[in-house]
Amino acid sequence: MTCAIPRAFRSRRFDAKPHPLSGLRIGASVDFGYAAVSSSVRSAFASAVDVLADCGACISEDTPALDPQILEHTLKPIAFIEQAAAAGGKTAEDLADSEADYRKVVSAGRRYSGTDYIEAGYRRGQACGAFQKLFDRVDALVTPTVAVTAFEAGKIGVASVDGRVVDPHLGWSPFS
Repeated sequence: MTCAIPRAFRSRRFDAKPHPLSGLRIGASVDFGYAAVSSSVRSAFASAVDVLADCGACISEDTPALDPQILEHTLKPIAFIEQAAAAGGKTAEDLADSEADYRKVVSAGRRYSGTDYIEAGYRRGQACGAFQKLFDRVDALVTPTVAVTAFEAGKIGVASVDGRVVDPHLGWSPFS
């Protein structure tokens, strides 16, 4: 018996030549106006933006107007509270075999209040509005994916980026 390979799984041919991007308005932000970004990521990002410009895109340095404390005031409360909720009613004893960093996140998430979560959700809505306003000016936004190059396996993150102290759980990934 032979099985046909579904069309979606057949190999595809991709043209390695850049396609023209004439007329495309691209906003480029290396740091969203607040994030610590390593020099090697900044350099790689600048090279990628140059390629887009060489393809004819109209590049502007642009960023949504975000709270410089968005990590502490918005992202962290939401992420940590949701991790604590995912752990449900598990006790410290139930989580004893989990990684220490995960236990720290769950513990921190449990210290936030419902009000903290609601307020962070409100600030998330403000950030969404800032992105919507940005897309009135540009067709696309490019940023680095993360703020650092790969770090040691088994670590949850890094404690500093180019000498600037960051949250080890989220500070290295302000764009995702």
